[in-house]
Amino acid sequence: MVLRAGFGGGQQGGFGGGQQGGFGGGQGGFDAKGNFGGQGAEFGGVTYQGPVSRLGNSFCNLCVGVVLVFVTCYAEYANEQTFVLAEATADLVGTALPLGCSQSADVAHYTNELVLVSCPVVQPDLAHQLPSELRSFVSSFHGTSLRYDTEIYQWRETSEQQCHKTNSGGQVCTTIYHYNSHWSSSPINSANFHSYNSAYHNSGSFPTNLQGHGQLSAQAEDVVMSIGGGPSDNSWLLTQALVDQFPSKAVNVVGPPQPQNSQYPGYGTLTSDMLYDAGHGHLETGYPGAPRIGDLRIRFSGYGVPQGGYGTVCAQQTSYGRNFSFQPYPGQPFDMWGRVTNPLSHFEAGQQNPEEFQQIWHSANDASVMVVRLFLWFLMVCSIIMVFSPLSVMADALLMFNFCTCGLGSLLDSAAQGLINCAAFLVGTVLFLIVFAVAWAVSNPTFGVSLLAGALVAYIVGLKFMHKSAKAAKGRELSYVKIEDMS
Repeated sequence: MVLRAGFGGGQQGGFGGGQQGGFGGGQGGFDAKGNFGGQGAEFGGVTYQGPVSRLGNSFCNLCVGVVLVFVTCYAEYANEQTFVLAEATADLVGTALPLGCSQSADVAHYTNELVLVSCPVVQPDLAHQLPSELRSFVSSFHGTSLRYDTEIYQWRETSEQQCHKTNSGGQVCTTIYHYNSHWSSSPINSANFHSYNSAYHNSGSFPTNLQGHGQLSAQAEDVVMSIGGGPSDNSWLLTQALVDQFPSKAVNVVGPPQPQNSQYPGYGTLTSDMLYDAGHGHLETGYPGAPRIGDLRIRFSGYGVPQGGYGTVCAQQTSYGRNFSFQPYPGQPFDMWGRVTNPLSHFEAGQQNPEEFQQIWHSANDASVMVVRLFLWFLMVCSIIMVFSPLSVMADALLMFNFCTCGLGSLLDSAAQGLINCAAFLVGTVLFLIVFAVAWAVSNPTFGVSLLAGALVAYIVGLKFMHKSAKAAKGRELSYVKIEDMS
């Protein structure tokens, strides 16, 4: 059974009496753009699932949950191993030779050595490589990468299920389809929507003269760390691996005033006079703050350092003609167990000394490992909830008490579900902590062995203390003499 009682539908109409053209754009001189979008929802199908079917699905969830538990355990171990190696690699920065960025520095003596170089970065201007339709909006961009992404304003369909349990242990679910307009990376075919409402009809297409996205990248040999901020002797050419570590950089977009007469019709060719600067590095067609279905948005993003800004590299210096370059510094042993660090070739934006460079790297390692730990904790708890799902379904049998009581079954079921969820949270948290402790000890074997040795010593001392206390107590019992009254 399918119900089509809609509510909150989108707004109709639009400027220019738009034609509701089919997917992919209209034809001729008509405006193929649709309405202004909005949001809405419609009821879909209603399904019933019996208790036996639910129990079978719960055992499938249990199997998936068990697999996720093992995956999470391995991911915890891998995360701690990665963190230890990253920290040991960052510690190598303390052994690097800091090179001053000056003409008098004789850096040739440090070839094949681990060095820390901090100099102004020379980056090419990538703006002139943009398509002609976009070139007038970005006058210049000195960086390592410049990207533009074209998006189209479209209706999107999402769905959710609202379920309620029956007194027999089954459940009835109603599907609700939600519709909202948003910027999409590609046109969406509304013919696949479940709704028959024409308000949710998509129209428009990407222009024929502009691809959906474009990536402009600087050649590695064009990105240089140079004394005085220009090509000279004692310049360092950066490798592609170092260039890929540059941070994101805002693209300065400046456009003409919003055009009043020339609008993108939703298909065909896009010209620069159809675009306006919408702020935040975006260009849009249509009217400010009121895009219609089929309008376009172009987003710019880039990577690089500020023009004339500094960069700091820690790597092994190599000779490159009259200049120099870098290569990864080989991994070095860092503990008594023979483990070696990762190859060291690292870039940070800004001018830093070895202590600052090392601290920034350590902070980044701490932040990334903590994010992964929190995610794995959440994943472990969700996995245990899936493992406990058969118990949750079986607890729904308490709803049968509703046939002979006034809601007692629902009360008992809610209490049981709460206890099961709390137990799943506690089991998941305890299991995560146990695996984390083992993984951390294995990743730090010196500490792990020291901890085990300390625990063994404490155990032996505790046994001796208990034995001595018991012996002293027994001696006090034997020395006790009872005196009786002879009178």
